[in-house]
Amino acid sequence: MSPKLSVEEVLAQLEQHAVFHREREAFHSREERALHAAELEKILENLEAFRTVAATAVDLAGRSRRSPFRTRRSCRRRAGCRSAVCCGASS
Repeated sequence: MSPKLSVEEVLAQLEQHAVFHREREAFHSREERALHAAELEKILENLEAFRTVAATAVDLAGRSRRSPFRTRRSCRRRAGCRSAVCCGASS
């Protein structure tokens, strides 16, 4: 998969792969069925993990960039602070 896919595109592709392997699992012989079942299990596990991580990332991205616990003024009192969160400096 391309690293430039959106979250929605990744979810859609994983769901398509799951449908494919679910159909193949029902269609094939015992040996091939086991291969599709294993691939389906892996896809479903990763799909669920991706959904969870994506939801958390979207939530975090929607928050303010500044920490509610530190401000520029209080942080700059500390020598050498380079935090992107409170000072806007890059790492």
